[in-house]
Amino acid sequence: MSGLILLGGWLSLFWLAIIWWVTVDKPAHWATTTMIALASLFAVVLNSPGVWIALGAGYSGDSFATLSFFGQAGVLFISTCGLAGIYAICAAKSARILRDQVSRPALVVLDVLLSIFIFGLIYAISPQIFYTFYQFIFSDLPNQNVLRLPLALRHFREAIALAPAGSLHNHLAGIGWLGLVPFTLWFHARTAIGTGPAVLILVIGWFCLQIAHFV
Repeated sequence: MSGLILLGGWLSLFWLAIIWWVTVDKPAHWATTTMIALASLFAVVLNSPGVWIALGAGYSGDSFATLSFFGQAGVLFISTCGLAGIYAICAAKSARILRDQVSRPALVVLDVLLSIFIFGLIYAISPQIFYTFYQFIFSDLPNQNVLRLPLALRHFREAIALAPAGSLHNHLAGIGWLGLVPFTLWFHARTAIGTGPAVLILVIGWFCLQIAHFV
C-alpha cells in the first residue's frame, strides 16, 4: 500500500502542476473555476489508492447498491448539487478575499480554513438531507434527527481517510473535502507575484494531501 501511496502522490503532483501551468493566466470566471474544481477532485482521487481499490471492487456490499435506480439517481443528484454548491460558495469567498489585496501567508491559511469550515457545516447537515430523501423511498422510516456535530473529529477522520474499505458516501465526502485544499490554493497561486511563491503555495497544498494519509 505504501508503494501505491507514493505513486498516487507523484501522479497527483504532476497533475496539479499541469493544471496550474494551463490555467495560471486565465481569469477566474465560471468555466475556469469549474475546471479547477474538477481537476482538484481528480487530484485527490489520483492521490488516494484506497479509492482505486474500492472502485476496482465496485464498492461491494455498500448500501448504495441496495437502492433502486431512482434512489441511486437521487443520491447522486443530491451529492453532485451539494458539491457544486459548496465549491461555488468557496470560490466566491476566495474571490472576495482577494478582490482588493494580493495573497499573503495569513490569507492563504485563513482562506483554506474557511473552506474546510464551510464544508464541515454542510457535511454536518447532509445526513438529514439524505435521510429526508430516503423517507420518500422508504415510507416506514420515522422522523428523527440524524445531524452530525460540525467538524466532529471521528467523522472528519473517516471522511479523509479514503481507506479501501470505506463506503461510497465517505469517499465522496473525503474527496470533496480534500479537494477544497488545492482548489482554494489555486486562487492564491494565480495571484501570487512570481512563479516561485505560486509553486510554493501549491506544493504546500500537495503536502497537505499527503498528510491526510496519516491523520
